[in-house]
Amino acid sequence: MTEETRAREILSILSTVSDVALLSDSNTSQYGATNWLINMDEAFLCPLTDSNSADRITQRYVAALLYFQLDGTNWLNCNPNGGGCIFDTENGISTRFLSKDHECRWYGITCENTMNQISIEEHHPITMIQLESDGLAGDLPVELFELTSIQKLLMEGNDITGPLPAAIGQLASLSAIDLDNNLMSGSIPEVLFDLANITAIDLNDNSFSGSLSSSVANLERLVVIQLENNNFSGAVPEASIAALQNLVTLQVHGNDFTGSLQEICNIRPDRRKENNLYLRFLSADCKDEDSPEVACDCCRCL
Repeated sequence: MTEETRAREILSILSTVSDVALLSDSNTSQYGATNWLINMDEAFLCPLTDSNSADRITQRYVAALLYFQLDGTNWLNCNPNGGGCIFDTENGISTRFLSKDHECRWYGITCENTMNQISIEEHHPITMIQLESDGLAGDLPVELFELTSIQKLLMEGNDITGPLPAAIGQLASLSAIDLDNNLMSGSIPEVLFDLANITAIDLNDNSFSGSLSSSVANLERLVVIQLENNNFSGAVPEASIAALQNLVTLQVHGNDFTGSLQEICNIRPDRRKENNLYLRFLSADCKDEDSPEVACDCCRCL
């Protein structure tokens, strides 16, 4: 395969993931990741005709795109400019983003079935991205959600901006999303409440707005939901929250929520007979007893 043919085939694969105009615009992160993959990546992946090869190209591109989109040169850990790498007892020594190693070995990335040595050609889907308090800055690339095997997306304590893309609905295996202490805004996409495997939603200390959908009742496995210190408003969906029998943590203070959580206070004693951890942590804005924002006599009122 000639270099020209290889480049053309890679671009053909990536055009199914990113807008073609972004891939060809030298001012975009998509162009940066594409140019790196074709011209600078020492792994030198070659596209073949099977779908597994396309998945390899796509995954490595999206992993590189995270670096280009989220200000990778200023990350604190394992960046190409010398940030120290941390020993990972599960996967061994992490390597730097954009290294020649399999992206499953890059710092903060965990893949399926990678306990042993893996060759660069093997495709192992990314199952977790854990880049917490690492200096990430910028909007999440929508292409991230092409990695549909992700189970945990953990990026708290950064300077991530923009909305949570509706494309998150593609992550059917997602069990935990932790984006607290960032600079994100916009509403929670309704599709998030269709992801039945979610056990933890941690979005506190951002600038999210809008209401909390009554569709939260769909998340039967939900254990933790932390929404405090945002700009949410509207009535808390009391009946929907009461339907969640596995909740341990519900924190909604520091918003403009109204309504009541009293039904939860009424049922909590009986539920604790079955689950002693049920709603151990419950907080809301109810400072003024005469006119509380959220009526709740068992909440920690803030």
